[in-house]
Amino acid sequence: MEIQVYRNHMCSLPLSSPALPRPALESSTAIVNGVTRAPSFQKPGLKVLPRRTRDLTMLSVFLIASGLSLFAPSALAFDHFDIEPLMSFILSDWNDSGDVSDSTISCISSADTNSKNPNRRDLAYPYTIKISSLDGSDYSLYLNGNNSAASNAVIAISLSHKDVLVPTSDETLSHDTYDSHTHLGQFRECETAGNNSQIGINISASELETKVPGDYIGHFRISGIGGESGSATDFEDFIVTITLGMAAPMVRITGMDDVSLGSFNGSGDLVADENFCVYASETTYRISINSNSQDAGGNFFINGVTSGDSIPVSLYFADNGLGPGITAVLNTPVVGSGDSSYEFCQGGSNATMTFIVQEQDMREASTGDYLETFTFLVQPE
Repeated sequence: MEIQVYRNHMCSLPLSSPALPRPALESSTAIVNGVTRAPSFQKPGLKVLPRRTRDLTMLSVFLIASGLSLFAPSALAFDHFDIEPLMSFILSDWNDSGDVSDSTISCISSADTNSKNPNRRDLAYPYTIKISSLDGSDYSLYLNGNNSAASNAVIAISLSHKDVLVPTSDETLSHDTYDSHTHLGQFRECETAGNNSQIGINISASELETKVPGDYIGHFRISGIGGESGSATDFEDFIVTITLGMAAPMVRITGMDDVSLGSFNGSGDLVADENFCVYASETTYRISINSNSQDAGGNFFINGVTSGDSIPVSLYFADNGLGPGITAVLNTPVVGSGDSSYEFCQGGSNATMTFIVQEQDMREASTGDYLETFTFLVQPE
């Protein structure tokens, strides 16, 4: 019967095993001082027992082999899978300065040995990972760690993963879902080829600029599966933090068009309303109007294209309405309440400027066309 011995594996003999053959060892006879010595076995490293003891030992082995299983002293091959601890993402303070991105590289080992210095028979095995939030059902950071916060106190983030030892691009991860392809693990502590797993994070500026200033934090867990069996598991927890500074107030004016007062037919004032949108991140804003024809008292005029005459025109502002304006605009800015949620007022308007030319002033003016350019300046209050 041939017996094969495998490293770290169990070997057994069948229940009905034939007697083990006596080892065929080379022997010799020596004569010392005229006395013949019993044959001695010449097997390097083999301890030769006295004949009686040797026979009893062989007998005990035969008895065991004929009725029992013989186990090797070592256990099964080691099924190794390990995710080393990740450094937490402590992102820099954000003050209205664009997207935020960062990454960290660590070791994920997956092999048939727990050794840092494998021999040529040891093998590395594939693995897959996933990341889940410990705070909720998506990748988010929460103001002061409050996962019940309102939407303007929750920051959505993006997480990705790639194997840095293989020329592949980042794979954007979905919450609590394994990445779409496997990666080849390393041996313990990645001493052979270096760290192999990169986790990346990205937060868009458009997401950050609408959030309440303060400290945000999220708790996450990276889990994986691998090893020789393909079923060994491990996980590590990590955190992501960012501080939002008080961003500079923002204002925007949109939706303005040229204003036509029409033609004067000899009677009545000419009136025109201009509706527009003002966005103000801090809600309150101030608006001022100026033109080249404005006098020292803040009065406005429209000028004749060919005649050189000027006709007074009055401007009135209405806040959060569609006209007519009610607050006279002169040298002093007027205050309004902008839309702090939507930069373009969802396609609508929230302010009105009314232009009025009096009948009497037009009666005294020369015939012809009149025009003027007015500049609207909106500033945070």
